[in-house]
Amino acid sequence: SSGINAEYGDRGRDERRDDRREERRDDRRSDRRDDRRDDRREERRESRGDSRERSRERRESKEANKVQKIKDEFFEMLRNGNVKIKPDSPWNKKKKYFFEEDRYHAVGSSALREQYS
Repeated sequence: SSGINAEYGDRGRDERRDDRREERRDDRRSDRRDDRRDDRREERRESRGDSRERSRERRESKEANKVQKIKDEFFEMLRNGNVKIKPDSPWNKKKKYFFEEDRYHAVGSSALREQYS
């Protein structure tokens, strides 16, 4: 009791009550400020996530386009290739004629080359 009287002096109970109200009000304001700051941080975090997702989709799209281009060039090589081979010839005979072509090696897997032919 002496501590309270020393702090407030001659001020009465009503003044102490008003001070406590003001402190609680300040605490609520501070809490709202903290909440808004946290919300902004979360929005920025989500925005970065969306940006990363779009970047990933663009990379995947570019990669898919690159693969399709390689595949198209490989088919073009087969169509315009050596007239000595027939479409129904076995792959092991066809590949001998195309081994020197860059388009042949652009398809990284021999299994894919055979599948495409």
